[in-house]
Amino acid sequence: GLIFLIMMSLLKTICVLVFFIYFGIIDSEAQGLCDHKAFGNDGFELSSTDICLPGVLNIKDKSGNDHVKYVYDYQGENLESILLTATKQLSFIYTDIGKPKNYTILQVGEKKGKVEISCKNVNVRANNEPIYSYTVCDSLVEFNIPLHKVNNFDTYKIEFGSGISIVNIQSTQLPYSFRRVVSLPYIFKISGNYADPSKNCSNTSSAKVIPSKSIITALPYSPNIEKVELLDLKRVKLDYTGPYVNDSSSGPVLYRYEKNNFSTIQEIQKGIVSGQYEFSIPDSSKAYCFYVKRKSI
Repeated sequence: GLIFLIMMSLLKTICVLVFFIYFGIIDSEAQGLCDHKAFGNDGFELSSTDICLPGVLNIKDKSGNDHVKYVYDYQGENLESILLTATKQLSFIYTDIGKPKNYTILQVGEKKGKVEISCKNVNVRANNEPIYSYTVCDSLVEFNIPLHKVNNFDTYKIEFGSGISIVNIQSTQLPYSFRRVVSLPYIFKISGNYADPSKNCSNTSSAKVIPSKSIITALPYSPNIEKVELLDLKRVKLDYTGPYVNDSSSGPVLYRYEKNNFSTIQEIQKGIVSGQYEFSIPDSSKAYCFYVKRKSI
């Protein structure tokens, strides 16, 4: 059988890279039934496409179909699976989710004996904090705010405390990268803002602290190959968490090589960010190792 060895820590080049991620997430976008060309997104209306916690999402059915049901967090399951979990309820209460997330709402019904599917998306967040990441190399910090479904604010700002200029960012500037030489520990706050005040969350985002290098702190979403799953003899699925980068040529790169044979090292994904990836297997009779490397911050 196949043996997959995972190099869980990042290889270091040029300088030791210490990565810290807040809301690195990224959740894989729901695919499957929502991507089917025969289906659309006109079967229902949402009370809002952006919800602040705690919040309620209400649905208005426009489909005219029979046996209509809903899945409030569709993640690519097949038809048989969603028919087992779908509900008739037309409202859903979102509570603490820990990080902002873009949910896919799926409607399933029947018209003249044929299955009808419709999908829409809603952003759910506790406050106006966007999806972002930051990386640290010695005293150099790089902040990145990526293009992301959750990042639909009109403006953004990075704050560093009293007496330090605020970095103001327009939505048209995303993906945005900003670097600063700092003395650790260092305090900052990143927030987004809608031009329409009614869309902003009442809860404010809190300041974050980049700890001193002498403090060992286990932070969520540290760069890591978390899981490798064999789908079949020809394909493998890899779960990865890591920083966002605006330039794939300078970001982390995923490599693969045959076990104990470094001459076979091959680049298989440039600018890798948090998410799930599927790759083909060259030879199912051999074992392979995966690792991530970034040349510089």
